[in-house]
Amino acid sequence: MADAPGQAYNPLFIYGGSGLGKTHLVAAIAHRARETQPALRVRFSTGEEVAQQLHLAIASGQPQQFLEEFGAVDLLILDDVQFLTGQKETQSELLRLLNVLLARGQQLVLTSDRQPSEIPDVDQRLLSRLSGGLDRRCGRARFRNAARHSAQCGR
Repeated sequence: MADAPGQAYNPLFIYGGSGLGKTHLVAAIAHRARETQPALRVRFSTGEEVAQQLHLAIASGQPQQFLEEFGAVDLLILDDVQFLTGQKETQSELLRLLNVLLARGQQLVLTSDRQPSEIPDVDQRLLSRLSGGLDRRCGRARFRNAARHSAQCGR
């Protein structure tokens, strides 16, 4: 997916409990994408940052600037989207952004502490868009597998 953004699993939605490595995983996706395609425009933001930037754009009377800024990417990674709960205006603008990016074939990668259908107070259209690609649960590794992986990394 990092080698060919927008070609498969779009959007990619990774969910799981706190401390399981979701942010590290999406950071690795961003790193790999930049490494293999240096000209690729990658944006990594949190749900809170998106909400803050959108509120600033609306307060300054320039919501279109938000769409232009976040829409000028090939790979958009949004971490912790569960923080958009209950923010109707932010969800509406995020839906507009996601629709634009997906129509252009740009890659979306999102993380949350729960699967899309379990995020409370989310617009149904946005929920449908978040669930429209591949959803994957990030779980805790078994000790034996983690120990084997650690041993291999130390070589």
